[in-house]
Amino acid sequence: MGHWIHITRALSVAALVLCSPATWAQDGMEVFEEVDPYTKGDPERMAKLGYVKFGPFLWTKTKRTGEVCETLGNPPALWVETAHFRIGSTLGTYRPGADRLEKEKLKEELARLKKKLGRVRFPKKDLDPWLRLHLYAQRAEDLYSQFQEDFDLEPADFEDKGEFLGVEHKFLLLLCQRKSELGRYIRAEYDGDPAPSWRWGTGDDGGVFLGLNAEDIASGWSGDGMDLPFDTFMHVNVIGSLTANLLDNYLHNRHTAPRWMRYGLAHRYVRAVDARWVELAGTMSGASGDEDAWKWAPRVLNLVKNDFFVSAPDMFSWQASDELKQRDHMIIWSKLEYLLDECNGNHAAFLNAVCDGKAQDAAGSRKIQAQALQAHFDLAPTEFDEAWSKWVKKVYRKR
Repeated sequence: MGHWIHITRALSVAALVLCSPATWAQDGMEVFEEVDPYTKGDPERMAKLGYVKFGPFLWTKTKRTGEVCETLGNPPALWVETAHFRIGSTLGTYRPGADRLEKEKLKEELARLKKKLGRVRFPKKDLDPWLRLHLYAQRAEDLYSQFQEDFDLEPADFEDKGEFLGVEHKFLLLLCQRKSELGRYIRAEYDGDPAPSWRWGTGDDGGVFLGLNAEDIASGWSGDGMDLPFDTFMHVNVIGSLTANLLDNYLHNRHTAPRWMRYGLAHRYVRAVDARWVELAGTMSGASGDEDAWKWAPRVLNLVKNDFFVSAPDMFSWQASDELKQRDHMIIWSKLEYLLDECNGNHAAFLNAVCDGKAQDAAGSRKIQAQALQAHFDLAPTEFDEAWSKWVKKVYRKR
């Protein structure tokens, strides 16, 4: 599933950042380097990273990155357009703490970046603003690729609706350091109240949007005295919300995709980043005194043994997040794992069927999903539950 990459040489070096250096130094703000120190704006290096261009570029159908920067209050800002995303970042330098798993994760991610870039030297301790931009570009594209891989998607499965998973425009990701920046954007663009994160749109106006601000997200940490591995904390928040944007807009379904799949996929991808994060809201194993809270497999096994889990028909009927109990999140993670990794069937056809946008209520949603499961996996909902239960009893006792 290749994607054609065009490099705009004239813009690559001279105009990577849109806010003036004089503005950056105000209010104690960190000064960002004008030119990316890792690609130097070189088209070959940019192509190896899968980049189309650095800023400035068209953010939506009517607004450019310079206008977005003004809306944010003219902070230091970096911009990159990848194969499937347009990304803006005002995130400052980050120094990892003592968390071993975060350090290992970053080491692996940076090694992958370095392999693409060739001979380049990264800072020994810090993640500078440009490096953070590169990491989030890599993370976003990794998620997009994993989504396509999980459902065996090819362009023919969605391109009649739009090039980007059935949406006409690339997905937008705005990473803000300060809550005031995202707050200004939300008020100006959506007339909404400031929030730690904000998802919006169906792609009609130039892109499905996700914005997050580090200041608010950090203030919501519930670690009860534990050190915050903040890069991981931010990473899982981004992945969880981006997953929802990909699924809720696949085939331009306008947020009618199954609710259980939205949360199940988010758990699948967040746990792949760091399984200790048991909620998207920021609870990590140990924060509540339970060091094993992240170990979901044995808990699911106990629920199955006691026949105490949500059935597939009830799961197919969910319309809102408040219908899910805590144990339901573990169950849907496990059922989706089984469906995607163990069941023989047509994953793409199933996804297309349940994302056709026709479900208007719980009964309609349940009917569409049951028919899709039968048609593309040759399983009735009750048969799916029975097969999944047997698999859990066989596999999870070893985990």
